[in-house]
Amino acid sequence: MRFSIFLKILSIAFFILGCVFLVLQAIDNKNYDKEVTAVVTYVESHKSDDGRYTYNAHCKYKVGNKEYTYENGWSKVRYKENDEITIRINSDYPEKANKHYYKLAAIVFYFLAVMLFLASFIDSER
Repeated sequence: MRFSIFLKILSIAFFILGCVFLVLQAIDNKNYDKEVTAVVTYVESHKSDDGRYTYNAHCKYKVGNKEYTYENGWSKVRYKENDEITIRINSDYPEKANKHYYKLAAIVFYFLAVMLFLASFIDSER
């Protein structure tokens, strides 16, 4: 019983951390004030042990006369060469694109919060 209370408190803490990271993402989004179109130049693929594929698109985009590169990171989204992706960049530092790291952290904390909350009910039934 005590352990289930601990798990519930921990799940609430993780939920709050998820909220904090979403706020941080909203603040960070303000640094990326310009949308540009990036063109996929090539795509890497990786097959996991369970047979599923993930992809990493390598892109190029131009700001003014200068060309920059961007990788969208490993995901299940399969882009093809010459596909266009809209990304947000910092107009003062065009080489910096928004990677949404805070949002990814928030998702992880929300997932952990739900799992711990569910585990607390399993433990309380003992």
